[in-house]
Amino acid sequence: MNKFTWLLRREVWESRAIWIAPAICASIMILGTLVGAVKTGSVQIDTDILDKINAQLTPEKARGLTIVGLIGMGVPFLITALFTQFFYSLDALYAERRDRSVLFWRSLPVSDTATVLSKVAVAAIVIPLAAAGAMLFTELALFAIASVRAPAALPILGYLWSPTVWAGWIASSLFLVLASGLWFLPAIGWYLLVSAWAPRSPFVFAVGVPFGVMFAEKIVFGTKFVSHAVFSLYAGFPARVLAHGGGSVAVQIDDKHLDVPASALDIVHPLQFLATPELWLCVALGATMTAGAVWLRRYRETAA
Repeated sequence: MNKFTWLLRREVWESRAIWIAPAICASIMILGTLVGAVKTGSVQIDTDILDKINAQLTPEKARGLTIVGLIGMGVPFLITALFTQFFYSLDALYAERRDRSVLFWRSLPVSDTATVLSKVAVAAIVIPLAAAGAMLFTELALFAIASVRAPAALPILGYLWSPTVWAGWIASSLFLVLASGLWFLPAIGWYLLVSAWAPRSPFVFAVGVPFGVMFAEKIVFGTKFVSHAVFSLYAGFPARVLAHGGGSVAVQIDDKHLDVPASALDIVHPLQFLATPELWLCVALGATMTAGAVWLRRYRETAA
């Protein structure tokens, strides 16, 4: 266990993009909001829409509206985490072959399996956790700015600091981190497999091979099975993890309706997600490709 912890610390230390990328995303959002608030004198909100929302506002709907805002602010961090996973995983095994440091690491009493699994853990758990931490900090900062600079929205802003809302959102965020780690295992496994094998330019192989297979399948068989699988992997995550086990979060905000989830815990259903067959297919595919990456690291020493 101590060896594995040491491997994780090594990855975090050497791959600073793990925390730099979400920090940049947070800085852009916070500074952009601050500049807008200072330049205009306040956070601009359509007062007509705000009045109509306030007229329908109940404590439950106010909490739900806060959750919708939290989800919206979390989207940039999800995208940032996916890009960070992509570039980290592609470079994780290729870099040590390119500079031949793999020969040094093999001289240490650490197995190839433990080394590769540490990289999987960083990509699947540590990167989303770093993004979630930056997301929560950013949301607190933006709510603080809105509380000071948007007095017209005070009836809503009064609910932004509800301990119940934040406790539920933090619990939901931790579940989403674990869920994303399991769901995106095939992508992480593929990137590591390419990283362990590619003679050069792993980016070309990681992107080019799937597109080549899609093109060949379309020409030869006239089908789009591979493209649908890839699309479902990325676009299917919100649909599988949010709301009623395969639906989407029910939100309708207009002049006559203010339909929002009652709490953060209403947007996730862990048991239904864990019972999804596609999830365990993702885990099986990810485990298979990770095993392939372990085997390649053991026998493929250096890059061209």
